[in-house]
Amino acid sequence: MAVGTIVICAVMYFVYFKLANYPSMHIRSSVAVIMLSLLLAPVAVCQSQSPRAYSRIDGIFEGWRGDTIVKLTNGEFWQQASYSYQYDYKYMPYVHVYSRGGRYFMHVEGARSPVRVIPIQAAISQIDGTFKGWSGDTIVKLINGQIWQQAEYSYNYTYAYRPSVVIYKLESGYAMQVEGKEGSVRVKRLK
Repeated sequence: MAVGTIVICAVMYFVYFKLANYPSMHIRSSVAVIMLSLLLAPVAVCQSQSPRAYSRIDGIFEGWRGDTIVKLTNGEFWQQASYSYQYDYKYMPYVHVYSRGGRYFMHVEGARSPVRVIPIQAAISQIDGTFKGWSGDTIVKLINGQIWQQAEYSYNYTYAYRPSVVIYKLESGYAMQVEGKEGSVRVKRLK
């Protein structure tokens, strides 16, 4: 980008001074404004999309489903913050997280458009034994010894043996997302 800017500025500089002998002040001032715009345009683009992270998704990415949580290989967790459904199966794709207008966006390699995301504090564990879905007051024991209970009503039957879970902090309380299940459920820690 810097080499292109230098070349454009050099050409504009040459044109400006070729026109310096031209009697019309209007043309010379127009060329000067164009030169300044071309010189400052890359700065504006860089400021509007300042990079935060270049990384990879840690594992399989199956697209965006509304509240998808993504763990990056750099240890950061991000959650989808605006609804967008995009199915896109990839293994460890590269991502670019950037800030624009005080909001964060994530662009996944090969995806058709970026999605607004928010950083979250999260931990990963596994369910100790079988998981038969959410039934309204489901109690979940994890392999790290923690015990969590469903704190909001949601009914969804599924069967999985020792699925991974992501537990993350909300403004008030916690939520759990079980591997292979769409969406998260609010939970409270019992132990």
